[in-house]
Amino acid sequence: MRTFIFSILTLLALAVAPAQTDTSAVKKTSPFAGRMHLRLGYDIGKKIWSHYRHGNIDQAYLNLGYGNHIFELTAGTETMPYTHPTFSLVSEGRYWKAGYHYNFYDNWGDMHNEITLGIRYARAAFDYRLDQIHIDYPAPYDHWSYTRNGSVRFDRLHAWWLELTTAVRAELFHNLYLDLYVSGKWMPRTPQAGDMTAVYVPGFYRTNVSHFGFGLGYALSYRFGF
Repeated sequence: MRTFIFSILTLLALAVAPAQTDTSAVKKTSPFAGRMHLRLGYDIGKKIWSHYRHGNIDQAYLNLGYGNHIFELTAGTETMPYTHPTFSLVSEGRYWKAGYHYNFYDNWGDMHNEITLGIRYARAAFDYRLDQIHIDYPAPYDHWSYTRNGSVRFDRLHAWWLELTTAVRAELFHNLYLDLYVSGKWMPRTPQAGDMTAVYVPGFYRTNVSHFGFGLGYALSYRFGF
């Protein structure tokens, strides 16, 4: 009886062993294994620049990648003073950007650096606080001037634009990256704040020069691989 039981257990062990080996092989050959990642980043360049301009910008992003294909969502809040020769104002609001990027960098080994090119759609919702207006009339009325102090608010302003972005992400330490990026922006229609054109839009910056903008910055990001 003991010999019979031992023989049965031996046969069961031999039957189970190949099945476990096959399951492990399936996991290793899964098309998703090692090809997906999640990246979280914070833009330290905008934070430093806004502090220098006596404002405040917080911008972070999240992207989900599969192989060389990357889908990204960016969100930010901004409070920024803006001074023009004839007026001064404070722009305050929030914005988000969503887009697709492709990684052209061919990594080797266990590296996960990126050189990407992509396009993003962006929207902003913001308020204006107009603090001062000062106008000096030209000749022959150059001795005339007009100054008004006191705040006037323009609320619930909206804008949208498109961005073409390229970025380089290089690993500093394990899974910690430094991001450098350049973006070109196009806003087809400039929003109005009362009788004036909105000259500064959070996330886009100055709009009174043309419908085009330019961005340059850097961020720190952390990559989670799956």
